Amino acid sequence: MTIKNKLVNIALVVSLTPTTIFYIYLSPLLLASAVFILPYTIILPYTIIFLFGGGYGLLSSWILVIKHIRSKFQNKPLSKVWLIGNVVTLLVAIFYYSQLVARLSPSGIAYAQSYPWSSYAPHLVISILPIIASIILASLVTKYNYVESNESYFKSSKLMSLSYYNISLLILIILMSYVCVSHYIQFKRLKDIHDKQQQADYSYFSLNSLSNIMSAEFINNDTVATISNKNQVHLWSVSNNNFLEISSKSCASEIMSISLDGMKVASRSGDKKSVIICDILSGEIIATLRAHCEKKHQCNIESAVLSPNGTKVGVISGRKDVRLWVIESATYKLLDGHCRNKDVLCRVTSISFSPDNELLATTSRDGTAKIWIVDSGELKANLVGHCINNEHCSVLRSRFSIDSTMLVTSSTDRTARVWDTETGEPLVTLKGHKDHVWNAMFSHNGLQVVTASWDNTARVWDLKLGTELLLIEGGACDIALQSSCDIMDAYFNKDGIKILTVSRSNPPRIWDAGSGNLLGILGGHESRPLSAKFSPIGDHVLTVSRNSVRIWDISKRD
Repeated sequence: MTIKNKLVNIALVVSLTPTTIFYIYLSPLLLASAVFILPYTIILPYTIIFLFGGGYGLLSSWILVIKHIRSKFQNKPLSKVWLIGNVVTLLVAIFYYSQLVARLSPSGIAYAQSYPWSSYAPHLVISILPIIASIILASLVTKYNYVESNESYFKSSKLMSLSYYNISLLILIILMSYVCVSHYIQFKRLKDIHDKQQQADYSYFSLNSLSNIMSAEFINNDTVATISNKNQVHLWSVSNNNFLEISSKSCASEIMSISLDGMKVASRSGDKKSVIICDILSGEIIATLRAHCEKKHQCNIESAVLSPNGTKVGVISGRKDVRLWVIESATYKLLDGHCRNKDVLCRVTSISFSPDNELLATTSRDGTAKIWIVDSGELKANLVGHCINNEHCSVLRSRFSIDSTMLVTSSTDRTARVWDTETGEPLVTLKGHKDHVWNAMFSHNGLQVVTASWDNTARVWDLKLGTELLLIEGGACDIALQSSCDIMDAYFNKDGIKILTVSRSNPPRIWDAGSGNLLGILGGHESRPLSAKFSPIGDHVLTVSRNSVRIWDISKRD
């Protein structure tokens, strides 16, 4: 074998190996997704293309590579099955190349900056490298001129092999050009939308010297706690824009919750098996809660939420287990009730404490929500009403009213439901959304609820009548690759006259809660905001992105 052929073989193996490893790793996960959550998966076309097109194409390309390595191109005809498969490799790779182009587009950059550059590696591996391999193989087939053919259809194997190579190149040239031109046109339009929506209608100031920001919360109206690089917790004065205190120590690898008084943080340990409670100011460890994931394979702590008074913490581990810990004594009660007799993908989706610290609510993919008594750990109410006759439906979130007498739950069944926390009886069902209801929140007076949905709307509801009072439409997407726009969160301010909406595809916005008119856009972040919240009295808004935290004065427009 000549040195040239050896180099060609090395190039082919190097081009196909990373893609094959990625395919073998990801295929079982996508197959499980297609089987178990098919009715509400949003990536079905991608799943089919990757599983079947990618599998057939990779197998075909590898067979051609092996034949070339064993010098079988020269002596035996090649089956059209493998040649067609190699063309499929080219088509699938170009499809994923289009996804890579989209993420690197001007409008895609604003969305993608929230993610590390390593997130582009899969698109690179399953697009550029297979394109190289498939074109090399097409040229080799042409060089050796051997293709299995029927003389009644083809005059010669020479014609077939040349046609194969020319078709491959033609596909590459046409589709690559089409992808680039079409994405350029689309992205220019999206970029125009994006630029228009980066306006900042209110004055703001940024909290400086922060990087790799994970989250931020109002502790009170003049204090903000931020969690940033290497789990450093900073407390800020809103009025002075200065540090109040800085914790000099990092007590764990991942902070999950901050108490409302700003004195404690709940963190997940490095091995993801324990919860560590720390004092914010000193960084000292108050308690280490270890009884999670004992003798369980692939079990991790997924969520930890501190109670409003900071004396207890609710923890989700192993997808289905909920433990309620008393921090001072490091003892817990196991809240067992969700996901019985359900498939392996069933999980507890959220936990929330009532403002009076008396109750805890849990929601789950089993289609139910439950209310627990905090002191005893006993089940107070099993809330059944969502997801009737729909086994693939989930209850996503829950939130208590200010006086703790009501609970609102949101679900993939496109409704939100309000429950009496004393009796567990349903009070009202809020129907009208056309997609998953991601979150819901009570007004401070408890008379209204605002819901946020993947249908790109927020809706305000009258609880007494159960009727829709107001429809807020989120507007055009400014981010490429969104299958649809959405609104992920919606909040009332304290006096209930303004609504804040948070979206994955648009900047946070302020709306008039009475008329639904847009009051202002909180734009201009370099990367997509991760969250936004009102201050306790509602005159400021805190917006958080990966590389900046801003505090907006919404009492007046610029």
